[in-house]
Amino acid sequence: MKKVSIKIFLGICAAALIIMGIMLCPYFYIKTINITGNGIVSRDEILKILELSESNKTNLYAFNSYAGKEKLFKNPYIKSVEFTRTFPDTLEISIIERKPCGYIPYTNTFLFMDDEGRILDSKSSYTTPLPVVYGLDFDTFTLGEKLNVEQPEKLNIVVELSKLMKTYKIINDVVRVNVLNPDEIHLYVNKVDVVLGEFTDVNWKIGALSEIIKKLSPDDKGTLDITSPDKTPAFTYLT
Repeated sequence: MKKVSIKIFLGICAAALIIMGIMLCPYFYIKTINITGNGIVSRDEILKILELSESNKTNLYAFNSYAGKEKLFKNPYIKSVEFTRTFPDTLEISIIERKPCGYIPYTNTFLFMDDEGRILDSKSSYTTPLPVVYGLDFDTFTLGEKLNVEQPEKLNIVVELSKLMKTYKIINDVVRVNVLNPDEIHLYVNKVDVVLGEFTDVNWKIGALSEIIKKLSPDDKGTLDITSPDKTPAFTYLT
């Protein structure tokens, strides 16, 4: 029994020495870092968060990927991250980002919201054309968290509309969404007021709108009624 115990002990010691040798060996220092999937969060920002570089002598196998994920998840734009170690000195970082799908006016800023209703950012202006959302009542917000509104069904409507507008590739054409009255939802495309009515048959309504948008001119001004699949969409021109 003593011989067996000694062998086990020596085996553990040998394994520990091997692991320690790997952890300390310069051969396994990270020399190449490949980052994919990021577009909003820059490479430099990701490396700064992780406190990494190709020259700071971080051992590939000593790098704590769990702690790295926790650090990156503090950035609201980062939805998921995976680390892959490639022998002997390469770290692959795969990022999936949250994308803004609309802006919510708040005091003198715009809140950037994704298609889950999370607030990603707060800025005084925006450049990417996305719908500005009106009709949501709330007092405060937390970056990275879902917006806490007084009437959650309104936020759910905005979230579902955003997903459909992305699916039909018109989210950059719709300049405004108004859910002040959830029984009479309005979208705005340039100077056209699109009346959706209630939140029913929305897949048909957004699909119909995507086809109509192709025929609209930027100068068209009026009201487009798409309230029911039982009647033909009607456009009333304003002069």
